Amino acid sequence: MRIIHVSDCYAPRTGGIESQVRDLARAQAAAGDEVHVLTATAGADGHGGVEDDGGVAVHRLGARMPFDLPVNPAAPPQVRRLLAELRPDVVHVHAGVVSPFAFDGARVAVDAGAPVAITWHCMLDGVVPVMRTAVHRSGWATAPVALSAVSSAAAQRVRSVFGRDVAVVPDGVDLSAWQPDGARGPDGDGDRTRPLRVVATMRLAPRKRG
Repeated sequence: MRIIHVSDCYAPRTGGIESQVRDLARAQAAAGDEVHVLTATAGADGHGGVEDDGGVAVHRLGARMPFDLPVNPAAPPQVRRLLAELRPDVVHVHAGVVSPFAFDGARVAVDAGAPVAITWHCMLDGVVPVMRTAVHRSGWATAPVALSAVSSAAAQRVRSVFGRDVAVVPDGVDLSAWQPDGARGPDGDGDRTRPLRVVATMRLAPRKRG
């Protein structure tokens, strides 16, 4: 399968969407799919172009912006050209509250007749009424796209915006990366009385219940 992911942000930027899109794309490539990522995030050297990232072809379509913002108002023609060249089986758009590059990619992909899935990685608290108005006036409420969100709470907000079914697809976790090495004691003797220590890294938002 030939898959295109569209995301404003991608490595080397760090964050939730960046990590999830990268892990998903790499896992799909490892499974034998042909995977491309279109992003407005520049590479580590600050430049664009195409690079290989663990078997994933990353097309960096950003523009030089203050503070390295992942924005490029001139990206739609480039996205249109790549869609025509690559002819993907599916375009998976990854959206946040403010995702101009992703939203442009979704619009271009729908116009091109490509199968499109949009996943919301955020909570739309505070913007649901405005987005609902914009979505219905623009015709996106009935656009031929598959909608999903990463949690039931996020999906409820998206459902309120679009007025249609929204699937819940939780972020994937590669369990093999978190397997213990079997050495529970300091000397690897399997001592189960050793305290369990857990480290969590997250944004300190109340809804995350850290």
